[in-house]
Amino acid sequence: MIGKKGKIIHVVYKGRLAGAENLACALVSDHISRGYESEILSIQHSDSSFVERILAMQYNRPTIIDLPQAKSTLHRIICLARYFMKQKDVVIVTHTIMPAFFVRVALFFTRHKIISVLHGIDDYQFRPWGFFEHILKFRTSKTVHVSLLGALDYKKRFGILPEVVFNGINVDEFANPVLKKDQVRAILNISTNSKIILQVGRIEGTKGQDFTVSSLLPLLEEDENVHIVFAGLIEDAAFHSKILLGISEKTLRQIHFLGSFNDIPSLINTSDIFVMPSLRESSGLAFLEAYAGNLPIVATKIPAFAEFDQHLGVRLVDMGNAYEFRHSVEAFLHNKMSYERDVEEFDIMNMLQKYTEIIDGVLRHE
Repeated sequence: MIGKKGKIIHVVYKGRLAGAENLACALVSDHISRGYESEILSIQHSDSSFVERILAMQYNRPTIIDLPQAKSTLHRIICLARYFMKQKDVVIVTHTIMPAFFVRVALFFTRHKIISVLHGIDDYQFRPWGFFEHILKFRTSKTVHVSLLGALDYKKRFGILPEVVFNGINVDEFANPVLKKDQVRAILNISTNSKIILQVGRIEGTKGQDFTVSSLLPLLEEDENVHIVFAGLIEDAAFHSKILLGISEKTLRQIHFLGSFNDIPSLINTSDIFVMPSLRESSGLAFLEAYAGNLPIVATKIPAFAEFDQHLGVRLVDMGNAYEFRHSVEAFLHNKMSYERDVEEFDIMNMLQKYTEIIDGVLRHE
């Protein structure tokens, strides 16, 4: 049905290797596989790593378009309006609050169909976003949230309950990673007999990389074969610098910041344990990826992870409890076990089908 009505454009704030943008990429690829015309529009210039990942895709490769560099907020809105006014019979899917804001302002007096996909919990607690959303919610054809908690918070603030579509993962990628363990370790320059503690996520305060390092520092100092590997964009340079303050040069060699890493399944496959001491998460996609990779997991007791409490190979610890966190990691490293888990319910195909149904539903109500 979509193909007969026009094309689907997914709008991100900046093309990068992060949750919202990866979701947009997966959705556009799925639309193309179904014979629909689809593309990604990035409001800011895309990171080269994101573009490289798209170019490396063998099938259903999305097209990514960067909006011209805006001189001001008003100029950005005008650029968006000009871009979409050239499009006919288009469905627009925005990812996160900033693209949702800019697109709906730019097209406020048009009849474009706009689906807003929200990714964060309590995104609208800060002004002026909450104020604007009270107005712009009426310009949205459909609101979707990737977490139940986020959806309930949105309803509490704006009286509308978004449809919840949980993020999915490509289960096959984790069952059959592209690179072997020794290949990944050669890339990382970490020996095959070393132990890798992995954390995936943006380098910024809510992800808790500083807690990981400070809590596990004794393990690194006791055993030079224990390494911590962080995969994710450095969003807060000051926070990144603070993490490494006061650490000896010898121990620094055991802490690795990879930046964006294109092959997370292979990275998970070569690691020994996954940690995620986040202060808050919406859906915790990286958690699901480690879960699908059968790694032992130590994470914080936050609502996003609550359903996994007591699951095989998962330990949730109180936020800020460095002792409990460190000893849970030690126990898993000592046991040297992997955990076979049933992850079919998290299969990305279920998620993709739900988004297709949502878009078709929007088109039926034109």
